[in-house]
Amino acid sequence: QVAASRLVSVLGLGGTGKTRLVLRFARSQLKQYSGGAWFCDLSEARSAEGIAQAVAAALEVPLGNGDPIERLGHAIAGRGPCLVVLDNFEQVARHAEETLGRWLERCEQARFVVTTREVLGLKEERSLALAPLASRDAVELFSERAQQRGREPKPEDAQTVARLVDLLDRLPLAVELAAARTRVLSPQQLLERMGDRFRLLASGGGRRDRQATLRATLDWSWELLSGWEQAALAQASVFEGGFTLEAAEAVLDLSEHPDAPWAMDAVQSLLEKSLLQRTGEDRFDLLVSVQEYAAEKLRASGPEAEAAAQARHGDHFAVFATEESSRASSGRGGAARSKALMLELDNAVAACRRAVERGDAETAVAALSVSWLGLSGRGPFEAAVDLAEAVRRVATTPTLRGRADEILARALLDAGRLDEGRARAEASLAAAREQGDRPREASALRALGQAHGRQGRPDEAAELFEAALAIHRERGDLREEGGALLGLGLQRVMQGRRDEARAHYEAALAMAREHGDLRLEGTVLNNLGSLGVEQGRFDEASVCFEGALSLARELGDRHAAGLSFGNLGKARIEQARLEEARALLEQAMVIHREMGFRYGQTYWLLGLASCAWKSGRPAEAAAWARQAIEVDDNPMRRCHGGMQLVEYEVACGDLSGARRALEAAEACAPSASLEIQAGLAMARAKVLSAEGDADAARGALSEAQGLADRFGAGPDSALARGLDALRARLEGNAPEGAT
Repeated sequence: QVAASRLVSVLGLGGTGKTRLVLRFARSQLKQYSGGAWFCDLSEARSAEGIAQAVAAALEVPLGNGDPIERLGHAIAGRGPCLVVLDNFEQVARHAEETLGRWLERCEQARFVVTTREVLGLKEERSLALAPLASRDAVELFSERAQQRGREPKPEDAQTVARLVDLLDRLPLAVELAAARTRVLSPQQLLERMGDRFRLLASGGGRRDRQATLRATLDWSWELLSGWEQAALAQASVFEGGFTLEAAEAVLDLSEHPDAPWAMDAVQSLLEKSLLQRTGEDRFDLLVSVQEYAAEKLRASGPEAEAAAQARHGDHFAVFATEESSRASSGRGGAARSKALMLELDNAVAACRRAVERGDAETAVAALSVSWLGLSGRGPFEAAVDLAEAVRRVATTPTLRGRADEILARALLDAGRLDEGRARAEASLAAAREQGDRPREASALRALGQAHGRQGRPDEAAELFEAALAIHRERGDLREEGGALLGLGLQRVMQGRRDEARAHYEAALAMAREHGDLRLEGTVLNNLGSLGVEQGRFDEASVCFEGALSLARELGDRHAAGLSFGNLGKARIEQARLEEARALLEQAMVIHREMGFRYGQTYWLLGLASCAWKSGRPAEAAAWARQAIEVDDNPMRRCHGGMQLVEYEVACGDLSGARRALEAAEACAPSASLEIQAGLAMARAKVLSAEGDADAARGALSEAQGLADRFGAGPDSALARGLDALRARLEGNAPEGAT
């Protein structure tokens, strides 16, 4: 940029390495400038005269009498092609026009590079914003500096160092100060002490300049701010995960400063001073170090000021929740809404927790609704449970408790705590009916239907979803009708009524697309794909899963991505693409283990068992199946795992283990669906055959076939294929390895 412009301003927060960068550049350019490259440190300057004195000292120019700025202009012009570096210009930026501006007019062959934390606003200026280091470069800097102090990080420290430098915002100064501490602290110990980063990140080498500690660097920036800029920065610390301009206008209160501009201008000013960073077209954030520093300043301004800022933050996100609910019911802007909800998760959770602390139940419940929409996509589910329980404790009215109960029910269900989730859903349903709240009654019915479905009671679940669907249709709420159709379709699958299920899914998909509800669309595609796998329509299923995965990535919905990875993996098993299947299932496992979604973990573990089995590794398959049974206490899923384990134990020659697995599976499903009953009869036939009782095995196979026929399993379904393979085995003409 220096070649294309006579003035380049290198912008960045203190500690980003601006001075080091321009010094390196100046040294590399010495041969390009016959008049030399000159470094001028303006850190002690506070006026135009101070600038002149610092530049004169660096250029070795006696000022004498007369106008010092004009004299320096003559001196710089007389050196012909030269490079002048003006370091630390931010505190004298108001004098830029009368000093640097005049030199630019007079010195046509000179080039100027300025380091500053804000744009100077001069006519020929081009700015270069210096971002924090890339993660890899920050890790390399830390390792290099630690090695110089005799404490090179070990290979096992790699993840810890990566997390550490991210928490240091990858600021070169902060990284170097942390590395200096490795003389006495390991990377893990440094990470554990990051809560007191300003004491930790202090130079121990006796330096006294403002770069000696991270706090001193931030103090320098703070002291250069006006009163209203300080207030804006301090109040901005209440945001978590960034904020929009609209949010800033709602939260920043600068009324105590008569000279303060609008909040929009305050945001722009802090952005130009490198104290805020732009993270999107209309989104801003503070580096972690800046946020913690600003939060200290907000606390120092008094408990009333801090409480007021947090209350405004909570009020804004309570309104945000109401507005998003309104948009949801009208179906407007579904894609943008889903993305906004994900972006505001951290703000919503913070608003919810603070509202609980001050006993503001209405704000807490409103913020909880937004928090759940985000946590349901990113997890962890236990965090959602804890948050909902805290809100319920401060809820002061039956209506507020009922709303909290509904969200708590859904969080408990996804966390695998089905009995507790069902109890909360029943409480929410009772409260909604008592208050005559039909929309919430429908929502509670669906939560309760989900609980019954996951506990293997599809008939009861279907009745609940039908009741919810009737309410949505009565109210003309087409978007919510799509969600109820989705739930009803899943129960129809469990009842063996697959044609009805497909019709429900397709109707829900059309509604989701009409209303721009990307989350619902992705969920329906996953369910349609699963139905396709069961019916042997693998190519169609893959298209559905890949479409759902694309939507999940667009929304940043980790939960939906995990479902898509796992479902796609199970489709790849059926297509005999086993290595690909294993990789997809492992991705799903990582996501859902981190989120605490035990429902998914069980199925992906069983998928990995199938992969191992079809790869000819029955012992490994048995180990995966046992792990699946252990990870979840849900009877139906333990039953599924037991049925698979029977097959693997038989193949390993452990007939007593196969018999134990069968008996445990049967004990888990006393009132199972026709599909599960058919699977259990088939597992029984396998055990009897392995034990040498061929007649009893054929009887069990006949029972399984009759149940499958009642269930409506098509000829291409997984159940039908399993029955055909077992029949061939019992008749003595099965190919080797058939199941």
